[in-house]
Amino acid sequence: MTIHHCTPFDRAKDLGRAYNQTFRKVKNEDWVCLRDIDTMFLTPDAPNIIEDYVLSNQDCGLLTCYTNRISLASSEQLLNGQLSEEPSITHHIRIAEDLSKMPKTATELTGHVSGLLMVISKRVWRQVKFPETGQCLGVDSAYCEALRAAGLSILRMNSLYIFHQYRITKGINYREHLKV
Repeated sequence: MTIHHCTPFDRAKDLGRAYNQTFRKVKNEDWVCLRDIDTMFLTPDAPNIIEDYVLSNQDCGLLTCYTNRISLASSEQLLNGQLSEEPSITHHIRIAEDLSKMPKTATELTGHVSGLLMVISKRVWRQVKFPETGQCLGVDSAYCEALRAAGLSILRMNSLYIFHQYRITKGINYREHLKV
């Protein structure tokens, strides 16, 4: 088993198609860690943390993490449910370091999930593929709904925190960059 770390991109903005193309290239026993292009690991052990969670959660549908900035609809992924306006990367590194030392517990998420980081097995992807809608927005939400409809869980890795730039300079509601 290999965990592939990827930031798929589609010039035409069909993110579902880009995700599906990534999965077609990996072996059946592998996993893929999909990340948004504006995210960053903050500790050198982040890939090891992900691997630990994969090894102990083989039957889940998707693994995700904590972050600093996403849509407020995805508040289960925000540390303490709060959006951070803190631009200092050292502030976020300290949070990531502290969480990385915590026990490797996972929490099942029941609400809206942001796809800034999604760790998925090819086995699960063969069961539930990403919708190819010609858009970036909503692909993660539709995918998570399909996973839940298939009876698969979505777990937050409580020991992993990554930085998400997510419109930090233009404001959380800025969406012009997502238009074709």
